[in-house]
Amino acid sequence: MSTRNKVLTLALLVAGCVVFAQGGKEAVSKKGEIPKLTFLTNVNVDTEGYDVNESPYLKFIEDKFGVDIEIITESTQYQEKLNATMASGNLPDYVNILKKADLQRWASEGLLMPLDDLLKKCPNLQSQIMPLAWSLSTYDGDNKIYGVPLLRYDSTPLMTYARKDWMDKLGIKPEDVKTTDDWYNLLYKFVHDDPDGNGKNDTMGLASRNNDYSAVYLTFPEAFNGACDQIIDGKVIPNYLTPGYKDYLKYMQKLYVDGLVDQQYLVTSSQQMWEKIRDGKVGAFLGFWMLTELRSLNVDISNFYPIEPPLRSDGSRSFYRYGSPIRTYTAISATCKNPEKVMEILDWAATEEGGIFVFAGIEGLDWNRDASGNIVIKPERRGKNTSLRFILLGAQKPKIDTPVLESLMAQSWGETGLNDLTVASRSGGYDEIEMAAPYFPELAVYDIDSQVKEFRDLAIMGKIDIDKEWDGYVKKILDAGASQKIRLMTDWYNKNHK
Repeated sequence: MSTRNKVLTLALLVAGCVVFAQGGKEAVSKKGEIPKLTFLTNVNVDTEGYDVNESPYLKFIEDKFGVDIEIITESTQYQEKLNATMASGNLPDYVNILKKADLQRWASEGLLMPLDDLLKKCPNLQSQIMPLAWSLSTYDGDNKIYGVPLLRYDSTPLMTYARKDWMDKLGIKPEDVKTTDDWYNLLYKFVHDDPDGNGKNDTMGLASRNNDYSAVYLTFPEAFNGACDQIIDGKVIPNYLTPGYKDYLKYMQKLYVDGLVDQQYLVTSSQQMWEKIRDGKVGAFLGFWMLTELRSLNVDISNFYPIEPPLRSDGSRSFYRYGSPIRTYTAISATCKNPEKVMEILDWAATEEGGIFVFAGIEGLDWNRDASGNIVIKPERRGKNTSLRFILLGAQKPKIDTPVLESLMAQSWGETGLNDLTVASRSGGYDEIEMAAPYFPELAVYDIDSQVKEFRDLAIMGKIDIDKEWDGYVKKILDAGASQKIRLMTDWYNKNHK
C-alpha cells in the first residue's frame, strides 16, 4: 500500500474546509487595540529550550489572527493546575480540558460558554469533526456543545517498542513476542543476558514514567481483561474492580519485583525516561508512534520495533484502550470577552493551511518551496514541534486528505514512522461503555481515581499482598463512591441498551 493510501486509510472520515479571512494585529480592532487572550493548556512537549510564550509558533499565531495570547501551563501536574484554576473563579479565556467528565461538570456549573451559535461561523470544524465527537462534547443538561474536540488523524497513537539490535543478539524475533509470558521472557533477557555486550549488569527491561501514558499502565491490562468496564451479574462494573484488573496488577507486580521494570518509574518524568532510552540502557518502552522525543535527541528510530499488546489467555487480540477518540477538549470560559477570536483560531486549525502549519511549521524557519512550488521541510526540522504547534492552536485538522499534507507526513516521519502509525492504528480501541456514559453530577463529590491509583502503584511495587488486600480495596473503593457510580451507570445502561 502506498504512503498516501496508508494515511488515507488511517485518517478519520471527515472532510471539507473553508478559510477565514485574516488580518495582522494592526488591522484587527477599530479602536486600534489588540485582543488579549489567555489560554490554559498542557504544554508537555519539547520547546527547544525557549519559554513557550516566546515561541516563534505562538508569535506566528498571534500575528496571523491579530491577537496577544498568553499561554498558562503546567507540564507535570496539569490536571491539578486545571482543577485549581477552574475552582478559583479567575478563569482564562479558553482552556484545554482532558476529560469528558470535567467538561460536563464545569458546563453544569456555568463556568464554560456554549459553542453552538459560535460554531455556525466555523465551517471547517462543523464539516471535519464527526458527529460522535460532537456528541461526546455535549452537556446532557441542556444538550449544548461546550468543547471543541481535539480529533487527531492518529486517534489511537500509542505503541510499545523493543530494541531490534538487542532482540537480534538474543535470538528473539519480534513476531514471536505474543503472550504475557513472551513479554516476561523478553524483559528478563534484556535485564540478565547482557544485550548491549559490555559485560556489565546495567540494562533495563521496561522503562516507564509517572503519567498515565506509561507502559506499566497501558501495555498489559487488556491481556487480562482488565482495561474496560464490564457487565457482571447485570451491573456495570468499573475496570478497576474487575477480576481481570486484579490479575493485571499481579502480573505487573511480578515484573517489578523481579527487577524487569524501571524501579524508579513512579518518580521518573517523561524527559528523564527519554534520556534513559537515549543513553542505550533500555530494552522496551511505550510511546507515541512518531517518537518525536527520541528524534529530537538524535536517536536512531529504526532500531525500535513496534510490538502489539500481548494476546489474551484465550489467544484473542488485546488492544490499548482509550477513553475516547477525543484527545482533549478546548473550551471557552463563560467570562471570555473575545470568543469569536478563539473560534476563528480553532476553525483555521482544521484547514489545509492549518495542517501545513502543524505538520511542517513556518516557512523559512522549518520549510521552503522548491522550484516547482512544493513544500520541502528542512531535514533537521522534520517531525520537530508538531505536537507543540497543535497544542498552541488548541485544535488540529483531523484528516490527512490532500496531497500536500500526505507529502508532509511522508517527509516528517518516513516509511518507518508511517509503518509504526499503521501498527498503532490497528492496536487501539475504546472503552465503549465508559466512552458513551453521560456525566453524573452526583459523582463530582467523590475522588475515586486517586485511591485507585494509590492502590495500583503500591500493588505494582510489591508493597502489598494483592490477594490479601483485594477485598479490602474493593470495599474501600465502593465506599469512596464506586457503589454510587455502579448504580448510576447500571441504570443508564439498562435504559439505553435494551
